[in-house]
Amino acid sequence: KEERKIFTGCSLPVLEYLMKKNPEIYIFYSLVFLLVSFIYYPILTSKIIIDNDYSLIIAPLQNIHSFKDYFLAILSNKVFDIQPIRDLSLICALKISEWLKLPRFIIYYNFGLWLLSLTALHGLLNKLNFNKWSRAFIICLIAVHPVFSQVIPWMSAHKHLLAFFLTLISLNYYFKFLQNNFKNKNDALKSLAFYTLAIFTQPIII
Repeated sequence: KEERKIFTGCSLPVLEYLMKKNPEIYIFYSLVFLLVSFIYYPILTSKIIIDNDYSLIIAPLQNIHSFKDYFLAILSNKVFDIQPIRDLSLICALKISEWLKLPRFIIYYNFGLWLLSLTALHGLLNKLNFNKWSRAFIICLIAVHPVFSQVIPWMSAHKHLLAFFLTLISLNYYFKFLQNNFKNKNDALKSLAFYTLAIFTQPIII
């Protein structure tokens, strides 16, 4: 019950914000949220956590408390591969999980990233001039795709979701830059910044 309260408390402010901006979007995302929640409910409430690669990726991060610790872990080859944004995000998740005493926090964290990614995808499709029904169809198709049902409970696959989200944000700023006829250089810099973060989350993004 406590876990459900935390999850609901994090999601409702987002829906309220969307309601103020655009009621139609609020209704659409409410339906998507209910649909996705229904699909992933067994995963979110199950005690099963996919911990493949746990000893390689997650375990070395548990004793890191500072940038110095992380740097020393890299020098001593305790960190499997150098992906600092992924590692920083996982360290934060581990600390919050320990603070809240919720061992499954990473699962809710992944699920939240998945919902944010769908929101970013909606913005990207809007910039690409997809009509609302096309946007709705594409987002729902991706939202219910079974391939992500394994990514969300898989702790080490956190990098996939985070890189996906950061890449979508980068593309949003990139197409905004194109729509403004290359006038707003800030959008170009933001696009480059988020793409760089995505690369340092998962180099395969290149």
